Formats: sequence, C-alpha cells, structure tokens
Amino acid sequence: PFGGVNMIFMGDFFQLPPPEGGFIADVPHSLKSATGVDKSPDPLVEAGRDLFWRGAVQGVTELTETRRCSDEWWNEVVEQLRQGRLSDENHKYLHGIPVEGCTLSEAERQSWSVAKDVAEAKALQAEDCSKEAKRKWLQYHDRHTGDLCGLLPLAIGMPVALTDHVDRSDKFLLRGRCGHVHSWVWPENEQQPEVVYVKFPDVTWQLPGTPEPGIYPLRPVTEAWFLDRGRENPVLKVKRKQLQLTPAFAITAHSSQGKTLDATLLDLNVDKNVHQTLGTVAASRVRSREDVLILRPFPLWLFQRGSPEGPDLLLKTLRKEPVDWKAWRESKNPFAACGSCGHVKDFANFSYVEWGKVCLHCEKGGKTNGKRKISGDAEIFTKHVCDVCGCSKMAAAFPVAQLRQEGPDVKKVCTQCARNRRTLSCSICGKTKPSDAFDATMCTLPHGCAACTDCQQELHPKAKRLRG
Repeated sequence: PFGGVNMIFMGDFFQLPPPEGGFIADVPHSLKSATGVDKSPDPLVEAGRDLFWRGAVQGVTELTETRRCSDEWWNEVVEQLRQGRLSDENHKYLHGIPVEGCTLSEAERQSWSVAKDVAEAKALQAEDCSKEAKRKWLQYHDRHTGDLCGLLPLAIGMPVALTDHVDRSDKFLLRGRCGHVHSWVWPENEQQPEVVYVKFPDVTWQLPGTPEPGIYPLRPVTEAWFLDRGRENPVLKVKRKQLQLTPAFAITAHSSQGKTLDATLLDLNVDKNVHQTLGTVAASRVRSREDVLILRPFPLWLFQRGSPEGPDLLLKTLRKEPVDWKAWRESKNPFAACGSCGHVKDFANFSYVEWGKVCLHCEKGGKTNGKRKISGDAEIFTKHVCDVCGCSKMAAAFPVAQLRQEGPDVKKVCTQCARNRRTLSCSICGKTKPSDAFDATMCTLPHGCAACTDCQQELHPKAKRLRG
C-alpha cells in the first residue's frame, strides 16, 4: 500500500484522540460489523485505520522505558492512569491525605490587543456587520476566527503561546511554542501594538538589534474566517488582523502532548465524558513528582475505568495476538434468540422485561417491527467486565442474576459465556457435573448458586412435606 517503500511509523496509541478527523486506534467500522461492510462515516479515515488493523503494518516494536521522568513513584502513578487503575493509596496521597509509610512534606501593566475585523461584500449583504455585531465577534472562540483571538490581554512577563508556525528554521518557533512577553511598541490611540517582542527561554540564537538571546518580534497578521462556517462551502468571509499569540497561563491536555514542562498545575476533576487518557497525558509531562501540584480534589472512579480498548486491541492486532471479534461485537450489541419466533435479534428488538425471551414483534402480536428507543444514560448501557472472556459489556449482555450481585469481590459472567459452560458445580451436593445435569436457567446464576436436577428432585418432596 506504500508503493513498495518501507515505512516506519512512530506514535503512542494512548494519547488523546485528535479533536477532528479520526483516531487511528479506534476500531474500524469494518471490524465492528459482523459482515465487514458497515458504512464508515469517513472513508478516508477508515482507509487509514485499515492500514494498521488489516495487516499492512507487519510488526510492532514497543518502547517500555520511560526517559522523560526518572521519578519511579511518579512513573507508577502515570502508568496507573494510563491503565485506568489508579490505586486508592496513590489517590489519597495526591489529595494530601496521610498514607501509611509516607510523610507530606508590584503587578505589571496590562493592555488589550483588540482584533480588527473587516467583512467582505457577501458578508455585508447577508449578515449584520454593525459595530455591535463586531463586538460580539470578538467573543468568538479563536478556533472559529482563523486562530486569532478577539481580545488578547498583554502584560510584561506574561506567558504566551504561538497560535501558528511563525519561523520554521532552526529556531523552531512552531504552533504551541511558549515564551514570555518581553516588551512591545504600541502607537498612541491604537488598539493593537505595532510589534510585540517575545522572549523564548533556553535558546542560543539571537537576532541582530536585540539585547539578549531568544527575543523574537511578532507583528499582527491577517487571516480569513467565515460567518457561515457551518456550511459545506462557506462564503461569508471576514478578515481579522491580530497577533498570533494566546495566553499560556494554562494549556489543554491536547496542546501539552509531546511537551516536557518544568512544572504543572493539574486539574484532574474533569467531566466523565473526557477521554480516559487525559490523566496519562497530563501527568506525564514532567520529570518528577516535585514538579506537579494537584489543583483540586478529583474522584477516584474517573481513573479506574480501565484503559481505552481501541489502543489495546490495535496493539494486540499488531502483535499478531488473536482477537475474538465475534465476542467483541457481541459485547457492544448483544443478540438473543426470541423464544417465540426463534429469530436471533439484537437487544433493541426486545423490551426491558422480555430481553432474551420474546421480541417486540412477537410481544405485540406481530403488529410492529419497531425498535425500542433507549436513552444513552439508560442503565442498560452500564458497562461490566465479564470474568471469563474479559470483555467490557453493557448490562444487557449479562443475566439479571449476575447483575444483582454486590460487593467488591463479585465476579460477573456474561450470558454468552454462561451458556457456553460445559460444567457446573452444584451448591447442594458439591459435585461438578456436565451442564446437561442442570436446568438451562441454572447456567446464568452466580457461582455457588446452581443446583443440579437430581438435588432439586430430592428437595422437592421435602419442600412439600414442610408446606403440608
């Protein structure tokens, strides 16, 4: 697929997915579908994933030694965050809670550079481009306005980051590079400086006329953005003039990827929908635990959700390890046979009560072929790990008796694995017998709760005498 050229790819599947496009470690649609012909929302993304998932990449070399950080304990924390298995002890320590065996040890003037927006003819004809409207434009996110801020605060010594590649030479002044405001030239009665001098640390180059190494002049530039950016072919163009800078008091985890930081103030109290690798990315930017300060308390469960399955599955594929795709697909969308019509259907074709028994079509007397509507927050989507196959499956893939178990040491078995059991242990006689010696429903019961047919028959007359 690479024109006969040997290719070497380098990367980390356990980084954050890109904000746009596709993530190469997400399972391709062709593998999600049992038929392998499921339509991908983006064929180009799917083609890129297939290069890795379908055998075009013929080997993998995994680097396991951490070189950035020499602090063994902090590396342990980062690895636990990576695996989604943050320990209770480390969680307490990060919150300043005592752990056994451990002891805890004049403002500069500020100005605002105001962006200058000039609407072109089509925008003037179609949209309100008055002064009041332009004031609102200044509040738009810079990602929607050509990566140029509407209002840019500036102060001497203020940390800033480049919003675009400024100098691709050996100075490496690329997007995301951080520095500090050194000085500026600001004409009177102007809303923008003529030039801002930014000091970049730890460099040896020095421009002529500058007092010290690392000082670089930045002037306002003009970029285009569109008022109708949501359209397929936007036409309402606006040109914005502003400095290619943004405040760098804080950066997102996405922006920090690949950087080594002198120190970080971590905010790990994030939304539950944030990707699992955020903790890994944010915590692995430093060289030692002494370079980290936790901003505020965060819940332990956020970092005990396990590692993202996409990267794990991709690594298994590249290692040529077997992956049971049928079991994986069943974990995402479990199927069951209707006891009435005998057709195998997915869980959306059954009501909550009749899951795995009678489908909606038969339940309604053949009057409907519709599927139930399920909220994304429904309890049925709660994930549980099967103790046998190890897959993380939705609640619908487990027998009700398995889900009703409680306790930290409870081991749940999904319906598919439960039905595939060849032997069961009788809780009454204590013998291990073939599954044929038990009622069909016994295979779905938790361990230690099943009773063989012989023992049930012996108990049946005793129960009658007791009732009599």
